[in-house]
Order: sequence, then C-alpha cells, then structure tokens
Amino acid sequence: MKKMTCCLTAFSFLFHFTFFAQESPVSNQDSLLQKLKENYETKTILSDGFGFEINGGYRGYGLMLSKLKAELKNSPDAKAEFKLFEKKRNGVIALNLAGLGLIVTGASIYDSNKKIASGLIVTGCLGVVFSLPLSAKASRHLSKSIWLYNRDAIFK
Repeated sequence: MKKMTCCLTAFSFLFHFTFFAQESPVSNQDSLLQKLKENYETKTILSDGFGFEINGGYRGYGLMLSKLKAELKNSPDAKAEFKLFEKKRNGVIALNLAGLGLIVTGASIYDSNKKIASGLIVTGCLGVVFSLPLSAKASRHLSKSIWLYNRDAIFK
C-alpha cells in the first residue's frame, strides 16, 4: 500500500509539473510578443521622401541625412549599409554636378565653337543619365539600412 501511495504521489507531482511546464511557454510567448510589438511601435523608423517617423514623432532628414544617420548609429549592420549608401550618393552628386557643369560650359561657348560645345553638352547629358542607375542603387542601400535598423530595434 505504501508503494502504491508513493507511486500515486509521484505521478501526481509529475502531472502537475508537466501541466505547469505547458502553461509557462505560452505566457512567456505572450510577453515576448508584447515586447516585440512595443519595440516595433516605439523604436522602428518609417521613412518617406522628406523625412522619417520614429516613436510617434516626425523628423526631417537633415542636411545630407545627418539626423537619420544619427538614429542608425546604434545598429552596426545599418551603419555599414548606410556607408554604402553615402558612397553611392556621393557618386550620384559628383556625376550630376559634372554633367551640369559640362552642359552649362557647352551652352556658354556654343556661339564661339559649336563642335566642342555640342560634345560638352552631350557628355554632360550622358553623365546625368548614367547617374540614374547609381541613384537607384543608392536608394536600395538606404532602404536596406533602415530595414536593418528596424530589425535590430525590434529584437533588442
């Protein structure tokens, strides 16, 4: 009889432990989901063409995206991707300025030397046109850097 009572008591404890073990992950999962949702709503960046929203507040990008860069500094992956964006963006700016300079120079000397002026204008236009794919790549790097920041912000 003692053995039977011991076995029933052990079985009872075992049953209770498995019951509580099954309850615990659900509550932990709920709290984890709540924390992830809270991080998503307060720490992620929503970007548009003129600025970004974080923690319910809207901010402009700042000169050369300085305000956005300051937000991305806490995420190493986002920071590295943003550096790639800056490199491509600087190339776009250089090509656009060079192209515009060639077009203006060609237009200003058009009356005195039409052949050279036409060449300068065409070359300037090509520079501006070739900056478009580089601009698209820069935009992808910017979007990816924000995505990486959001990923890190949610799971911290």
